[in-house]
Amino acid sequence: MSDPGNYVGSADRSIGQLVAAATAEMSALVHDEIALAKAEVRQDVKRGAIGSAAFIAAGVLLLFTMPMLSFAAAYGIHNLGLGLAWSFLI
Repeated sequence: MSDPGNYVGSADRSIGQLVAAATAEMSALVHDEIALAKAEVRQDVKRGAIGSAAFIAAGVLLLFTMPMLSFAAAYGIHNLGLGLAWSFLI
């Protein structure tokens, strides 16, 4: 079995000091975990903002593209022999 006297500094510290040290280490651990969680949330928010900006850009591009494609389709149908007015109605 292990000898309790093998631990460095264990005989020099009282129970109160050990509890205080454990409490301080636990507090530091919780503080570090909270900082990590904040950093992860910040990263997720940044990723979400970039995604929503890309979605908005795609929507704006679609708004400008649809009329052009509609005109191209109408003139393409007109080239097949249908009247221009009927091509735009289709």
